[in-house]
Amino acid sequence: MGAIKPLEDWLKNLGVKSDIRPNLLAGMEINDQICSVPLQTSNIGILERSKLFQAAGITEPPKTWEELRAVVKKSTIDKNGDHRPEQYGMLLTFGKGGWTVFSWLPFLFAAQGEIITDHYPSLSNPGAITALQFW
Repeated sequence: MGAIKPLEDWLKNLGVKSDIRPNLLAGMEINDQICSVPLQTSNIGILERSKLFQAAGITEPPKTWEELRAVVKKSTIDKNGDHRPEQYGMLLTFGKGGWTVFSWLPFLFAAQGEIITDHYPSLSNPGAITALQFW
């Protein structure tokens, strides 16, 4: 019926193909031709609360995952000694909903993880495993 058309020429003429991550485009292929574009992108970020950083003696935002882990531990505080923190250094969403996946994707991409491997969904690649273990 000709209902699905390759988008290579369209993307080339717009000049935006280089702005789209190759691993996202790979998930949009049918028979090795790009037939769709990603629906949305993630602009999720980690925000700092300067007063809490200052109170915990943190002088710079973390630049690596190990630094992030250290900052989170340092700013998680059990104020009354009951082994249940009243202040957490970071909030991550967990569960079965889409927001959990959405908020995890930056960790996946930072670890060079892939969602699609050999044209199939797969989260058993090294980057995905690294991101899951860190998260």
